[in-house]
Amino acid sequence: MKVLGDIAKVIDCEHRTAPKTEEVPYGFSVGTSAVRHGRIDLARAKPISKETYVSWTRRATPGVGDLIFSREAPMGEVGMVPGDVRVCLGQRTVLMRLDHQKVDHRFLLYALMSPHSQTWIKENSAGSTVLHLNVADVRRIPIHYLPSLDDQRRIVEILEDHLSRLDAAARGLRVGLRRCESLLTSGLWQSTHGLAGAARVELQSIAEVRLGRQRSPKNHSGNRMRPYLRAANVDWGRLRLDDIKEMQFTEAEEETYRLRNGDILLTEASGSPAEVGKSVTYRGIPADVCFQNTLLRVRCHSANPDFVQAYLLAEARAGRFMPASRGVGINHLGRARLATLPLELPPADVQQAAVARCRELNEEVSRLKVTLENQADRTSTLRRSLLATAFSGRLNGAESDLSAAEDMIGA
Repeated sequence: MKVLGDIAKVIDCEHRTAPKTEEVPYGFSVGTSAVRHGRIDLARAKPISKETYVSWTRRATPGVGDLIFSREAPMGEVGMVPGDVRVCLGQRTVLMRLDHQKVDHRFLLYALMSPHSQTWIKENSAGSTVLHLNVADVRRIPIHYLPSLDDQRRIVEILEDHLSRLDAAARGLRVGLRRCESLLTSGLWQSTHGLAGAARVELQSIAEVRLGRQRSPKNHSGNRMRPYLRAANVDWGRLRLDDIKEMQFTEAEEETYRLRNGDILLTEASGSPAEVGKSVTYRGIPADVCFQNTLLRVRCHSANPDFVQAYLLAEARAGRFMPASRGVGINHLGRARLATLPLELPPADVQQAAVARCRELNEEVSRLKVTLENQADRTSTLRRSLLATAFSGRLNGAESDLSAAEDMIGA
């Protein structure tokens, strides 16, 4: 068995400060975030000037056939140096300059991405807060399987043929999931907008719209601590209940901000405009819970709350709340804007029928998404298993390769 230091020169970056972004870059500084899934993502790299590039490549200039390795989160990622742009090492990356008489750069790339190597990297990492791999440990990464150069190249060709098919399947599954989202958005819209007999009303005429309770240091403790929901707890049509926080509420405040079954919660603020206005109907679980001012509560008194929630969800998914959101860094919808939102409110029986259609649509799309996500997970698992198969010497270029990889999934 060999180690990485036997077949490659491992060169650490010398600089420690992040460069200034250049409008017209001469090259790119490749930090840990730019090393992704076997390649260098220049969209995540830092544009740098000629002066910086020259200074930072005095020790070593990355070139074709070299690999860049991330030794901090995302730790263990490795990418191939592109041949059409100038790059240099960013923070906490190392350059691997290979002995091409011993190893093919593509073979080593996949070897480092294999489950065996990734497991060793994680087991040998250090750090109390951020895990990292020392440069000396990078040189110690074991290379368990190193056949002749001709066999290395043959294995890479076989592996890339199989991986390209898995990549095509993964792309198709991602397209399918995006189409599921589009189907749900258009279906919710058609089920709630332009219905027969609908009258145009403002939301505040059929519901109370209230912003939640502000959190402040004085409310961090007390004898009336109560659970509350915040924006992080509200997803598209469902609640996330894995992390519910508490703060102090007076008796009067608790009466004002306690949720009732049928209340609609919308995210009032988010770092992304597309996330503003996500909504869900509260169904009484968890009980006796209040809400924070990152949420807006809509309490209907003259309309079916499930219809109103589906209507608002369709508006949010269609991006109708994005132009209304304001803020630098954090985007806000605002109580006043939501309260004056115009709705097309049909008669009660039409509202109820629309709710039934939306519920059926949600269930159908959810089932389809689960199927696609399971297949995506299977594809990802099979990809890892193929890499493990390749570096156990079991790939031969036959159709049985995939069967061998599948056999290793449960091993």
